Amino acid sequence: MQRRPLFACLYAVLSAIEASAEAPVGWVYPAEAMAAKGDRMPWPVEVVRGPSGAVGVFVFERGAGLTFRVSADGRAPWKVILLPNGPAGEPVVEGDRVEIPLADEDDKSISIAAFDLAAGKDLSRTRIAGTLKGLPSFSRLAARGADRYLAMSTSSGEIFYSQTEDSGKKWRALSAAGRTVARGDSCCPPLLVADDGPHLVFVGEYNKLVHRIASAEGSAWTDAPAVPAPAPEQGDPVAITGAQNGNQFHLVLLTSKFRFLYNWSDDAGAHWAVWTVAAAPPKDSLASFDIAATFRLKARGKNAVFTWTERGEREGDPYYCRFLVSRTSGGKWEDFSPASGVRGSSGLAAAFIGEDGGITAAVAAAPKVTTGTRYVLVRQAVKGADPGEIPSAEWWGK
Repeated sequence: MQRRPLFACLYAVLSAIEASAEAPVGWVYPAEAMAAKGDRMPWPVEVVRGPSGAVGVFVFERGAGLTFRVSADGRAPWKVILLPNGPAGEPVVEGDRVEIPLADEDDKSISIAAFDLAAGKDLSRTRIAGTLKGLPSFSRLAARGADRYLAMSTSSGEIFYSQTEDSGKKWRALSAAGRTVARGDSCCPPLLVADDGPHLVFVGEYNKLVHRIASAEGSAWTDAPAVPAPAPEQGDPVAITGAQNGNQFHLVLLTSKFRFLYNWSDDAGAHWAVWTVAAAPPKDSLASFDIAATFRLKARGKNAVFTWTERGEREGDPYYCRFLVSRTSGGKWEDFSPASGVRGSSGLAAAFIGEDGGITAAVAAAPKVTTGTRYVLVRQAVKGADPGEIPSAEWWGK
């Protein structure tokens, strides 16, 4: 299966968007939109929210690069912080402090940036020693106490790793940790940190699932208990994402039959359940792996949110962002998607689960396809919001 680097794929996806139909009702907070200045649809790479109520959105725009938009309450005004020319990774959020890996495509480096959401300030940038051998693609930052761990994938499929034990003040040089066949059009392989150390799960040679654990200093990787392969009728592994709640690991796998499968472990990967189908959209709705690979999984406590992108049912329909929400650690999933898609949406979305279990989401939208202003829409669900019991309020549309 031939693939293209993710950001090249996004350029094509973001430039071919149609307007959508009637907007449904849904979450508690009404829309908040921030205007994008690029010549294509913006991509909300990550969205975060702190206990102060401050919201931040990392937005990639072709022609404008990567920016961090910060608001005191998820509404205007939005402060704009300029960032390096490259993709942002999955962040660590502790209180109102946000730490996120930032790749620089110009010099093939990666750094860890820290921000104060409540103050809207850029706190620090720490560059990690070492040079990436390919264009940076996705990265994932994980935390355990004061320790920090980083996994970074490149367009060539190489996975690099680094870690620190002093709250991120000094990082070890990047070192090779593996190689994934998912390459540049996939999310970064899950980096899950448990009592016994950091774990990596990725799709390796011959589409086999690989589960490895690092030594204490992160210099060597050994095989960990195997993640079971999906049943033959479910398809071969293509790309994988994951999240964790303590020693409980969650995985979502995209297969060659365009199915999203879910699996979990209650003992930090020592034993795994069997794969179950989380979502099985029609093949045509995913359009291609370029679009399907934008899926994400977030987890906090017993709450989990899984998002992915679908094409509309008919030619000219908008791309939809799809949401599944679980309040039972993945035991039961509820469809939390806007039934008619987002008005003028590309379907590219990001989601975040706060300490209170509330969900914040950001999605790209535009009233007109070829002209006019593009937007990033922000939506929030208050504490305890349930897919079946959400107060009636305007959600995704105008």
